[in-house]
Amino acid sequence: MLRKIVFHCPEKNCIRKSPRYMWYDIPADKTLFKNGEDYGLPIGNLSSQMFANFYLNRIDKWLNSKFIYGRYVDDFYLIGNKKEILKIIPQIRKALSTLKVSLHSRKWYLQHWTKGCKFLGGVAKQNRLYVGNNTVHNSQLALAEINEVYTVDSEILEKVAQRINSYLGYFGQYASYAIRYNFLKQLNGGWFQYLYISNRLKKVTVKKRYKKKEILKNNIIKQRLKTY
Repeated sequence: MLRKIVFHCPEKNCIRKSPRYMWYDIPADKTLFKNGEDYGLPIGNLSSQMFANFYLNRIDKWLNSKFIYGRYVDDFYLIGNKKEILKIIPQIRKALSTLKVSLHSRKWYLQHWTKGCKFLGGVAKQNRLYVGNNTVHNSQLALAEINEVYTVDSEILEKVAQRINSYLGYFGQYASYAIRYNFLKQLNGGWFQYLYISNRLKKVTVKKRYKKKEILKNNIIKQRLKTY
């Protein structure tokens, strides 16, 4: 079963829902379509996360014995003395090379703990978590695309709600009430004909009469009345 999961190639028999041209500008290291045969694991696949934990377990134990250390799949942080961290980086590269993986040459940085630690789209500071600026910027781009939608049906409404909620759910993990408020404030007012906000700005829901099931049910009732 494990062999089936690891060597499964989802890119070979997948259904692309987006237009083909939208895939062209994706960096080669961010898509299974371009990274080479038998390389990479599907993002979001729970087994991918589990396998990463098993595979890097030895590295985790080693670094955890020397620093305040945390990792999520292929992102990790170290908190400790600057000189000690700089000294151990070549050793980390060497240890990872034995597993045939490598530390990215540019995607790492050092800064004082008072400025916080950027991790998984957020910034961790003493006793407080903040949303990262890049994540806020990406959410604004997503809203701009949503505000350009002019044709609305129940399926589109569900997708729009899901996209908005993906950001609201993420923001809700941080000290972000003002960010959520400003995020929703940028949403074109016309959308609130179809959506309502709940859970202290942490979720939007399609109004009942615009949901697919309700529309289908109403159509059935109308059809029965006509038949009667």
